[in-house]
Amino acid sequence: MLYIETPPECILCALESRMQEIKKFGIDDVNTYTQISMHISSLIPRGGRTPLFIESFELITKILNNDDPHANEKKELEDTASLIISRIINDAGNDISRYFEIAAAANSVDVPMRDYHFDINDFVNKLLEEAVWLNISRENLTKMLGSIKDVGYVVDNSGEFQVDMLLIRKLVDLGLRVTVYARGPAL
Repeated sequence: MLYIETPPECILCALESRMQEIKKFGIDDVNTYTQISMHISSLIPRGGRTPLFIESFELITKILNNDDPHANEKKELEDTASLIISRIINDAGNDISRYFEIAAAANSVDVPMRDYHFDINDFVNKLLEEAVWLNISRENLTKMLGSIKDVGYVVDNSGEFQVDMLLIRKLVDLGLRVTVYARGPAL
């Protein structure tokens, strides 16, 4: 049997994040906090971060009877992204690698996470900062894009998607066939 260990910091992050979500909605019933703690504990032996975060979030949506407890934050991101699209286009121009940098910065948003507090102004300011490239250079990325025909692009959250769409359009303009993948509702 293959066992994937769940790092302790992921367990703490999932637990703290789920507790913050319940607290945000004004739930102060100790049984609810116990239920979440027990559920997260039952997920740990399965190993890996994915079931830990997805299945504990699914429990939160059931407890709250709310399919999207982060709808307000997503709406704020979406509204902000709409306001700054022209700034992004002016900053990036026709530089495809710059679109990758900005999309990566936009996709760094995740609410809520342990020791991370989302701030919309900070998000906007950091979006256009110069990126640090790891394991690939701007030049190698451009060269790689010239040697492929198809790209799979995984989109995530509202607001971020508007920035992703700018990059996706640029990739299509380069003649690439882009298949967009989005997470659907849990079955």
